Amino acid sequence: GSILKPLNVYVPALESGYKINSIVPDEVRSYGENNYRPENWNFQYQGKLPLWQALALSKNTSAVWLMNQVGVNKSMKKLDDFGIPYGQEDLSLASALGGLTNGVSPIQMASAYTTFANNGKRSEAYFITKIIGPNGKEIVHEQAPKQKNVISPELAKQMTSMMLAVYDGQYTGAICEPAGYQVAGKTGTVELTLGDKNLAGY
Repeated sequence: GSILKPLNVYVPALESGYKINSIVPDEVRSYGENNYRPENWNFQYQGKLPLWQALALSKNTSAVWLMNQVGVNKSMKKLDDFGIPYGQEDLSLASALGGLTNGVSPIQMASAYTTFANNGKRSEAYFITKIIGPNGKEIVHEQAPKQKNVISPELAKQMTSMMLAVYDGQYTGAICEPAGYQVAGKTGTVELTLGDKNLAGY
């Protein structure tokens, strides 16, 4: 879902010269031969707004517009650095909203998001760091995670500052109420159909 937007929309946009305060449109538009017309999740539109607010409010219209401006192939290519798999069939503007054919696992997303906390370096995720036996000795030694430079430290700071707003007051993550903690991240919703049941996750 929309948790993909920072990776394949907003990072490529910032790398292409957009700033966190750049003004972007928030209105329904048609794209391509198939007249793809994305709408916002709450069907509310502001006309124009700054880039950081488009992310904080999870504006679908702004995300698709940005990917169209940057270019679908260039935007999706950034997912390679983040370790997110995708196929040829995913090279479309719908991917700006997280519409990947085969989806992404939670551990792949967690690894991708380490980039923002690690000054632009992505850490490969692993489950066990060390195990201490009953006598206090290490059975499995802690290992340093494999890391890859994905974005510049400055861009990581910019993205983190944008994602801090997600959990502030009126924005999409405010309901999570991270009391006592400063949290940066992105909300997202996906729908999964199992038989005759639709399951939506936030």
